[in-house]
Amino acid sequence: MRASKVLAYLIVALLITALFSNIALASTNSREVSKEAEARVGFGSKGSIRKERVVSLSGLPTDRTVKVTLSISYYLEAKPVTYVEVGVVEQEWKDSLTHNGIGPPKQKSGSKSWSRTNPGSSVSFTVYAYASKSWRGGEGTARITATLRAEWPDVVTVTAGEGGSVSPSGRLEVWGDYLSVRATPDLGYEFDHWEVSGGVSIVDSSANGRFRVAGDGTIKAIFKKPPPC
Repeated sequence: MRASKVLAYLIVALLITALFSNIALASTNSREVSKEAEARVGFGSKGSIRKERVVSLSGLPTDRTVKVTLSISYYLEAKPVTYVEVGVVEQEWKDSLTHNGIGPPKQKSGSKSWSRTNPGSSVSFTVYAYASKSWRGGEGTARITATLRAEWPDVVTVTAGEGGSVSPSGRLEVWGDYLSVRATPDLGYEFDHWEVSGGVSIVDSSANGRFRVAGDGTIKAIFKKPPPC
């Protein structure tokens, strides 16, 4: 009975280890940063306030495709004779809420995103929150949260040795965890084996090769002439 329990624990441990190993080997690389700006005017004074935050990423690769996404969420609340606004400067976007003094407080919330490809080695956006009131009893809140995320693939170079060809071939951008490559021998040759380097490992070593990609690397198909009959 004890032996079976120990075996069960070992199996569970191995499954957990395998799960986290797969997670660690995800091919797509990413970086992310978040910032929040809030402007609030309160009871007892007049005037306005504007808060800005810059979300930026630097050191991005320039030798491959980079996808950048800016996502924002925001909240606006205005009480009598108050104006509130949030915006993204570079996108020339804003949303606002005005209370002219009649009726209950007003609220608004929302979310939005923008995407950009190949921004260069760095990218930045400025988000802002603004609140203003024209009398002492006014109250208002503007809040915006921005998240900037950049993703890029691993690069794998696939080639064939003498005596055959591979498909796909050349410099490949791999966004997933796996890559399949087919080796086709020329007349008078046969497929022998695969050679890999870097973050590439072999999953299926047949001519219909399958590879796990956990970083930049290379794949090469090796062919040979069959022994004479």
